[in-house]
Amino acid sequence: MTAPRPQPINGERWPAATTLPAPSTPTDTPWSAEQLDRQVRPLRERVATRLERLDVADREDGRGLSARDERARARGVLAEEVESWIAERAERGMPLPTAEGEQALVEAVWAALFGLGTLQPLLDRDDVENVHIHGHDRVALELADGRVEWWPYPVAESDDDLVRLIADFAARVDQVAACAVRTERSGAAAGSPAAG
Repeated sequence: MTAPRPQPINGERWPAATTLPAPSTPTDTPWSAEQLDRQVRPLRERVATRLERLDVADREDGRGLSARDERARARGVLAEEVESWIAERAERGMPLPTAEGEQALVEAVWAALFGLGTLQPLLDRDDVENVHIHGHDRVALELADGRVEWWPYPVAESDDDLVRLIADFAARVDQVAACAVRTERSGAAAGSPAAG
């Protein structure tokens, strides 16, 4: 039995299935360095818990924030939690991140909260038109110039983690859509002749 032939994409053939090279240093892996990964989940949970409490309090008080204000609040809470995390490490005599490491941590937690986590850097690239995911460690990038290249780093720890990442994102999108419908309905009701 022969292996299936690669299918052309934009006139290009997919790269041959090969073992991907390991990055030479942890800084070569923008989102999957072990130290960074171990901190993203707990910080994401801390920030999400605080934001949820603030959202509940706002709803109970009948307040609502604009999308811009919600994101500003989230940025502030994230900055406070990262500062707290750094202070906790300093108190325990643990190594502290460099300024670049701290910024990478902030971006990774932000992407985990509001983006697609480890996939976000690929989506943010201007030269990427499509991302084809064949597994947690097999991601092909279809580039604007027609080339296809394999992303050399895993985007999740396992296929199960990748499925969870995408499912979490889909759930957030669903929540945003439901919120938009509620807002649209309440706005329409407030502006209707029966409301006045």
